[in-house]
Amino acid sequence: MAKNKAYILIAEDDMLNQFIFEEILSSAYELKVVENGQYFIEAFKEKTPDLVILDINMPILDGIETCRLLRDFEGQGDIPVILVSAVVTHAIVQDAGATDMLERPFKDYELLNLIEKYLN
Repeated sequence: MAKNKAYILIAEDDMLNQFIFEEILSSAYELKVVENGQYFIEAFKEKTPDLVILDINMPILDGIETCRLLRDFEGQGDIPVILVSAVVTHAIVQDAGATDMLERPFKDYELLNLIEKYLN
């Protein structure tokens, strides 16, 4: 019997970075990639993800505010949220209510290991 793929929702405004996430993750996970926090909230309401990846610097609604909004949804505090940016600190992660961080540039295995850490 085939195991269901975990669903990862990603908010990333840069098209190259969107492509990188899709290249690394699409074979192992069900993915949805949106361009900003506003679209993220809409997609989140349609289907609850198993894990979230948020770029910190996005137009309209950045990753930090998006994470705070996500944490305000009733019953959604346990979903792992990974913040991604060239400059991300533990203080930013804690302030946003995120679970962890990944600093750019990152290696494929760093992303995969971090995701596996929270999905298993």
